[in-house]
Amino acid sequence: MSTLAAVCIEERELQEEYKAALQAWTEARNAYPIKIVSPDILKATKHLDAVELKLKNHRADHGC
Repeated sequence: MSTLAAVCIEERELQEEYKAALQAWTEARNAYPIKIVSPDILKATKHLDAVELKLKNHRADHGC
């Protein structure tokens, strides 16, 4: 497998991880009234931010 193909596979995997993290965040957010910030929401937000950063760094490094 070429390096570019491996990078593109990693890109797709990161995109799927981001979608899952966004879905988890949405579910956590919808479980509570708007003004309440629960530990679940904070945890989901932290995970979503981390995945987003990994995806941005991957794109910057590999140009996918």
